[in-house]
Parts: sequence; structure tokens; C-alpha cells
Amino acid sequence: MRATKRSIAQLQDRLRGITTIRSEIDAEIHTLGLNEESKRIFESFSEICQNPDCGLFIGSSQSYAKNLLYLKDQMKDLERNEQIARTRVTVLQETLREEEAERTDIASQIVPQGGGGEIDEVLAAIRHVYTSLYESEQKKTALGILSNERATCFRLEADRDRIQERIATLTQIGHANLEFNRLRLELRSLIVKWLDVLETKNVKRDVEIDLDFRITFGGERIEQIPGSTKIRVVLAIHAAILEEYLKQPDRPFRFLILDTPKQQEIQTQDLAGYLAAVSKLVEQADAQLIFSTTEYRFPAEEHDAEWVPTFAGPEQLMYLHPVRPTS
Repeated sequence: MRATKRSIAQLQDRLRGITTIRSEIDAEIHTLGLNEESKRIFESFSEICQNPDCGLFIGSSQSYAKNLLYLKDQMKDLERNEQIARTRVTVLQETLREEEAERTDIASQIVPQGGGGEIDEVLAAIRHVYTSLYESEQKKTALGILSNERATCFRLEADRDRIQERIATLTQIGHANLEFNRLRLELRSLIVKWLDVLETKNVKRDVEIDLDFRITFGGERIEQIPGSTKIRVVLAIHAAILEEYLKQPDRPFRFLILDTPKQQEIQTQDLAGYLAAVSKLVEQADAQLIFSTTEYRFPAEEHDAEWVPTFAGPEQLMYLHPVRPTS
């Protein structure tokens, strides 16, 4: 009986919560309606949109339609859940009345009739068995409720993840998802890290990566950055992407091919520090760094390999043998 009352109370709490959520959704739908009405008023102003097909408010109309459809879907789900909960409350209340009637009937039958000691012992045994059965039934009911609550918890967590992904899709017009947002945040911090490794000056650390993967530094695009600073920024981006890629040990292409900048483009000591940091990164991640250089010579270690040209050329040694004329 206690389990039934507890279930009724939980369902009634859920009904009150559904009512509150429905009120909030109604208010949101009303707000969307006001926004759409405002859009129509703005469209009627010839100073704002002289051509009826100017398309100024196309994005607003599409966003209104998507959000309104989503809210109406949520309202239908809430109405269905509310009806199910009310039906369940009615059934449980009827069950509760039957249990109370059965309890009253059993209690009336257990009242002693003034007999001898043997009758009292039988009645005491009956009461003991009844109490044991009642307690066992309560424990069984509690275990069932716990199992249902766990299943509900798992389902709600899955619904939460789905709703978060859908909200991200609606607010960013379908271009982003949670994993892509995480990648952008990771790359932002890694780019700043490698900018510091390269001793990069005159570049803001306010890195932003938009949905089309365009990278800006305090609103400044890469092509707007002048001289050797641009070389440092590009090297920092390459190293950041490589480090993020190598975090997953099962990714197959574990190498970076790099054309070393010329000495007039970046200072030797900064380039040496950068290459040493990248070499340490690839060594720890079981990867490989391959770079081509003519002016800078990287100090090779025991696990490094150097491939030098061996064929004579017009001005310098070449990797490929010159083509011999055929007779």
C-alpha cells in the first residue's frame, strides 16, 4: 500500500512538472509568434525592404518554422505523457482502494474471539506470517521501483544527449555538433600553445575557429598577417592539428611532412625550438616527422635518419639521376 501511494505521489509530481513545462512552451510559442509578427511589420516598411522578394528575412522565417515545429512536437509529447500519467494515477488509486478494503477485511478476521491459549498461538502465528509476507512484498516492490528508476535514468540521459545535439543544430543552422565544437575548443588552446613555442609576437591569442574552419586571431585572418609572423602562425596551426590528431592511438596516418622555412623567414633558434618540440611530440605518440631543408640542419639523434642526395647535378647534388640522352 505504501508503494502504491508513493507511485501515485510520483505521478502527481510528474503531472505538475508537465503542466509547468507546457506553460513555458506556450510562452515560447507566443514569443515566436510575436517575433514573426514583428518580421511582417518590418517587411511592410519600404525603407527596409523595397523589393517584396528581397530575401532579407529568409533566415528569420526558416528559423521560426524550425523552432515552431520543434516546440509543437514537444507539446504533443507532453500531452501524450500527461494522458498516460493520468490514466496510471486512476488505476493506482483504484488499486489502493482495493488494498485498503482487503486490509480491513483481514484485520477484522484476525480479531480474537476470546478462546483458549491454542487459538491465541494460532492467531499469533498467522499475524507473524502475514507480517513477514507483507515485508517481503514491500522489499520486492522497492526492488522493482529501483529497477524502473534506473531504466528511466538511462532513457533520460539518452534523451538529454539527443536534445542537446538538436539544440546545437537549431541554434547553429545544422552546421555544428557537439564533437565538432569540442574539436574547435581543443584546437584553439593548442594553437595558442604552439604560438608560444615559436615565440610569436604581434599576434593576438584570442583565437576563433568558425563553422567553416576559418581561423582568426582577434578578428584578423591569416592572409592579413604580414611577413615572418605569418610563417609562425601557419607552423603553429600545423603542429596543433597534428597534436590533436595523434591523441587517438588508432588513427593510421601518424606523420607530418614539413618544408622547412628559409632562414630569412624565421630565426634559427625559434625554428630549432619548434622542431625539437614537434620531434618530442611525435616520439611520444609513436609517429614520424619528415621535413625537407637546404639551409637549416637539424641535429639528428640515434632514432633519426637523414636522406641526402647522391646524384651529381648542374649546380648541386640531386635525389634523382639525370636523364641520359638516347642514341
